[in-house]
Amino acid sequence: MTAVLRTVFGPARWMAFTWLAGIGVVGTAFMLRIHLVQAHWLGLVILFWLAPLALYDMQRQEVPHMACVAVPCAAAVVHAFSIGAWQLGAVAGLAVAASERHVIRDMHKERLVFALALPLACAVALTSGEAVPGAIAVLGFWLAYELGWWAGADAIVAITLAVLWPDMRWLVALGAVHLGAAGCLHLLRWWRVRPAGLSRSPVPGLPVICLAALLYVAWSWS
Repeated sequence: MTAVLRTVFGPARWMAFTWLAGIGVVGTAFMLRIHLVQAHWLGLVILFWLAPLALYDMQRQEVPHMACVAVPCAAAVVHAFSIGAWQLGAVAGLAVAASERHVIRDMHKERLVFALALPLACAVALTSGEAVPGAIAVLGFWLAYELGWWAGADAIVAITLAVLWPDMRWLVALGAVHLGAAGCLHLLRWWRVRPAGLSRSPVPGLPVICLAALLYVAWSWS
């Protein structure tokens, strides 16, 4: 049935259909006044967003369109400003904006933008109060992208979640799942087995982030 729907809708439309279905489930639960969903709606929406992206990434090593991750990131930044966590939103905004400095097409100006954005973002992060873990995580994810350790979509998703969940439990969950995935892949290579679809990256970014989000949500609900 899934294969038939994908053939009819196409990858991008299938993704949109999945997200709309997920939002419909959460919205219906709100209307029915289901307490569990009302208390943890953000985690559910995030999982409905990430799960299709993770499956798509495992199959094609990419996302359907950068808007699939850029729009939620922008929404998370706006949310941070709306609840008074402007430092966290500012750090994320600076990181994403500076990562797009290649549009300047001048090497010296690109370096200048990075040289100005990094210390400014660090200074703002250190003054972000209770959101310091999230702000520092945003900086780490940004630098991981700049160093070529993460793809752009993976970094933006991680930054989005750090803005929405600026606490140590999210970082612990992400680190634990990432180490677990790296260990499993190391064992598979030791046994000379190569999992399908993992040739481009030693550890798949979005699937690992999705599993970490699931672990974080379960941890938060317990």
